[in-house]
Amino acid sequence: MEIKKIKSRFQTRKINQAYVEFLAKDFKENGFKNAYPVSVTTDGVLWDGNHRVEAAIMAGLADVPHIIEDPENMRFEAHERNRVSTNALPETFVDHAEEIWGMLADGKTQQQTADDMGWSRDKVKNYSALKKVNESAWESIGTAIRGSVPISNLDVVLSKGTGVPITESLLRNILNLNDSHQSKIVEDLISGKIKNGQVKKIANTYTERESFAEYADENLLNVDSTQTFTDDCFNGLYKTMEQVEKAVKQANDEFEKLNSIRLIAGDCFEILKNDVKDESCDALITDPPYAILKEDWDSFKSKAEFLKFSREWIVLAASKIKSTGRLYIFWSQEFMFDFPFDAIPERFTFGNMLVWNYKNNIKPSNQKKYKYTYEPCFYFYGEDAAKLNMPNNKDWDSDTNDYDMFEFAQPQSNFKDDPKEHPAQKPRKLINQLVNIGSDIGDTILDCFAGSGTTGICCKNLKRKAILIEREEKYLKVISRRLNG
Repeated sequence: MEIKKIKSRFQTRKINQAYVEFLAKDFKENGFKNAYPVSVTTDGVLWDGNHRVEAAIMAGLADVPHIIEDPENMRFEAHERNRVSTNALPETFVDHAEEIWGMLADGKTQQQTADDMGWSRDKVKNYSALKKVNESAWESIGTAIRGSVPISNLDVVLSKGTGVPITESLLRNILNLNDSHQSKIVEDLISGKIKNGQVKKIANTYTERESFAEYADENLLNVDSTQTFTDDCFNGLYKTMEQVEKAVKQANDEFEKLNSIRLIAGDCFEILKNDVKDESCDALITDPPYAILKEDWDSFKSKAEFLKFSREWIVLAASKIKSTGRLYIFWSQEFMFDFPFDAIPERFTFGNMLVWNYKNNIKPSNQKKYKYTYEPCFYFYGEDAAKLNMPNNKDWDSDTNDYDMFEFAQPQSNFKDDPKEHPAQKPRKLINQLVNIGSDIGDTILDCFAGSGTTGICCKNLKRKAILIEREEKYLKVISRRLNG
């Protein structure tokens, strides 16, 4: 049959180039006499003999001996032909795994794949699971396995099996390890540094070390120290989880002493994504841009752009608050009915629209509208939140109340106790009430638009920790001065 008349090919595995070159050399010397004819369907589909055809092309042959066969199950028969033929390249578990991955990716179920392969569903499931081996390690396995398939220099009769001590069942021990540990075990197996019988024990050791690192990652307050802890865990510094817990506690204690009030300079989106862990804070108390002031940081091209910005930061900031926590988000009266409630996670319940009433900064001057004398603050509480931290009646002062209305003057530059240093600055007495009633001593408060740092000042005075985020250089200086004053 002329090779060019083959209309298409059915393949169960990748072409092994070394075997093609071996066959091509034999074909040049002896023709096709040592090779079995290829199998083609009546429709011109080559289903047995892909390596032989590739070798024939390499050897410069225009045609190959062929047999017309139309098997009912082409895949099963192709595998059977490879299994029983004395001069076929041995199939490896790598070939089988990649074939199964391809079939599943094409939409076949595991049972349909098993039926086509002539295997049990459980066997297909096991081979499918090898997809968990990382790409780099798998490539090394494939190269080693295919490169070690024996090819005789005397004839085309091949020995079955390979010289690489890796099997499908052996790889089951490493499937749940991280990429670096998978690669390490594979590398050591291929090089002969470790034996098959050691793999399970080593994998169990790595699994334990990974659990140590995971605990540290979830519980360390200082994100910058996570990599050091991970390296120490992976290198075997800790032998028990108790040791890891003690080390993390010590690191956190030291960090809190130095960083009870953390001021982080930069864009809130980047910092929230990279430097603040999910559900690591006890409350969000923040005064975001309102789109009402003539300031660069408060300017938006349109109302839609402002609401998009608001929705995005709220989703991100709320993800950092525990389900035992609370959210306090100041807002403008102008866009009060546009507040993006859909951005609040379902684990938080709307509590109140708190009202901050002021009388010393009356706007607008538009005589067609009533003058503004308040700003809303939307309050939400987590599904596992305790009662508000109300003091005993005897401890209440004139500023404390459990109502939804707070009356405090807006800071002005001539105020001695709370001078104005930011155009949207909130009264310290107001933020004191939210911090005091909405959190407890030792809690961590997040303010992702720190402004002049009032939230941090209140947290410092009320024995809370705080994470303050601010990007404006001049206000970072204000915050630092106020915190250290």
